[in-house]
Amino acid sequence: MKSRFLNAVHSFIACLAVRAGIEYMHEAIALPEFQLFTRLLMDDIAAATPVPRQMCEQYMEQVLLRLSNEALPDTTERISSETARKVGKYIFPILQDAYSRKVSMKRIILPVAAWLLAVREEASESGQPYHAKDTQSAITAIQEGAVISGILGLENCEQTEVVDNECHRALQYLQTHGLLTTLKNYSEGGLLNETVSA
Repeated sequence: MKSRFLNAVHSFIACLAVRAGIEYMHEAIALPEFQLFTRLLMDDIAAATPVPRQMCEQYMEQVLLRLSNEALPDTTERISSETARKVGKYIFPILQDAYSRKVSMKRIILPVAAWLLAVREEASESGQPYHAKDTQSAITAIQEGAVISGILGLENCEQTEVVDNECHRALQYLQTHGLLTTLKNYSEGGLLNETVSA
């Protein structure tokens, strides 16, 4: 529970925020697009997690309070450090459960895709420099075009194909529409099934 609703969600918001060029976590979560997306993202994580819903909701409220607390400022750059390791430790297990429980991966994958773009371009979408604090091997792989399975060194199978295809779609959507519009669209169920056009 802690790894999913504290560690993973903090990483997800930081990944989105560094792509947006936002310095502090509480500044990110104050934006309506971030707030709505985060709530829906946590709903998806809860649906993918094999525990009673009530347990998930207690963590969800605590995480939202912590993220929005201006008295405990935390930088998005610090939280987004070592994201490649966190994808393996906290995030991929959520994707595995989402796959097996037939929960949509779209919102769960989007923050990782936003971070991949920031690493590849070494910048936020507004052009502010972003220098990922991660292993050189992960950074090199990402800059050469690797998505989730490539970063983690996973063998190709149906599950990794589904994850990587969602990641490719999210990357394309972010590049076409920008982060805030993408957050808004990924928060509206009807748009999630649309084919992304360049």
